[in-house]
Amino acid sequence: MGDRVGEDMRRRKEDVPVRNRDVAASNGLRWKLCCSSKSIVVKASSQTLKVNGFSVDAAAKFHASNTDNGVLSLAQCERRADSRSSDLSILSTGDDEGGGTGMKKLDHFYDGKLAEDGLTFRQNFIIRSYEIDRDRRTFFESMMNFSQEVNINHLKRSGLMASDFGVTSEMRRRNLIWVHSRMQATVDCYPSWGDIIQAENQISLLKNSMRFVCLFTDGKTGNARAQASSFVVMINKHTRKLSKLIDAARAELEPFCGQYDPILDKSCGKLQKLEEGQADYIRRGLMPEWSDLDVNQHVNNVKFIGWILEGTPAPIRRSHDLCAITVEYRKECGIEKKLESLSAATNRGGMCYDFDHLLRLEDGTEIARAKTAWRPKGA
Repeated sequence: MGDRVGEDMRRRKEDVPVRNRDVAASNGLRWKLCCSSKSIVVKASSQTLKVNGFSVDAAAKFHASNTDNGVLSLAQCERRADSRSSDLSILSTGDDEGGGTGMKKLDHFYDGKLAEDGLTFRQNFIIRSYEIDRDRRTFFESMMNFSQEVNINHLKRSGLMASDFGVTSEMRRRNLIWVHSRMQATVDCYPSWGDIIQAENQISLLKNSMRFVCLFTDGKTGNARAQASSFVVMINKHTRKLSKLIDAARAELEPFCGQYDPILDKSCGKLQKLEEGQADYIRRGLMPEWSDLDVNQHVNNVKFIGWILEGTPAPIRRSHDLCAITVEYRKECGIEKKLESLSAATNRGGMCYDFDHLLRLEDGTEIARAKTAWRPKGA
């Protein structure tokens, strides 16, 4: 008896032929679920399905992490724009024969791709629960993390990245790394939890710096959500001294760069230093944590933005949205440093405010200057 049960279990485990059963979709449709030991194919007559709250094209690929009891838990998807089929191809989490998970067979929806002869890079992001504030909308810092991610992935997908954070082969040979010198961003409309946004990134080479221009749009409507421009310069990773943009690295980068007009206004020019006597508000005792350091062995540039916003009075942060920011990075910051964030407000009329900011060490050493613009929530 025991041998028979064991034989049945073995045959069931090795069962390769397809078995069909109906599964109730979250939008009330009945899907035909075709199962084998390695893949799941879901077929539906509708061209648009609603899965776990997301409206998606029926011509898409998904990763299903659970198919027990007819429940499909979809983790990732890829839109196949060139497909006219109404099939959904879902890959199970079971191991492949080669020891992989099966997901390696997919070009994931969120991996990004090059377009326009490699001069443009597009990548999709979904807004997750840990990236939203109390109003269920994205933190500004999350948007800037997306911008940094798409900048680096653009270089990586172009085959330029020989080391961390976009370092090319010639840069690595000379111990050079990229660091941010300036960042400018505006937000038209903050995405909400569960929204999908598309980032479109382009690169331009300047005299001694490289500029990334990133446009965020709504993944469903195509409406503009935010724009960001980042300027990076080279420094020696050992001496931490500024370097010019070397010709060898420029030759590596030029085929993937264009001459694009800035999407943001540069008329603000160089930011003026905010003196302590001019400040309306000072936040003291800010300290970096180990988790704030990046692979360049200093505090990540997005953390600077968080500290700058900490220097904005709480009543403004409760009643207003940050709609624009310009940051000039003046000095690197390491661990075990205490910082102060200073701000001074200017009323632009109505309920809109501008703030000048200074981020400095306790000993007065200047770390960053910034200027922010705020509008009433819901405006």
